[in-house]
Amino acid sequence: MTAPDRTRTGRPLGAAGCLAASGVAMLLLPSSSLTVVTAPGAGGATGLLIGALMIGAGIVLALAPDQRTVCGTAGILLALASFLTPNLGGMLIGMLLGLVGGALALAWTPI
Repeated sequence: MTAPDRTRTGRPLGAAGCLAASGVAMLLLPSSSLTVVTAPGAGGATGLLIGALMIGAGIVLALAPDQRTVCGTAGILLALASFLTPNLGGMLIGMLLGLVGGALALAWTPI
């Protein structure tokens, strides 16, 4: 019997992917033609900042799986805070992906 593939089973890649996809949705959806509510200025910058932090949490989670509780908690809190931004958390898609990614990160245990 061979050893399991450590790159797939040894890291929470599903959670990291959800967190990064959440950040991308928060960054890209406000600039698309689908947006209903967008605001320039501080409100728009807040949405961009939260999206960038979500992508950062996904990258940190993929590279340092031992930080799963910090990244998972930050992902959930940022996803909830994104609902208050003018783009409604990336049209709710980004917020839902962030909540799922944060929950997966908190539930993941190393083998």
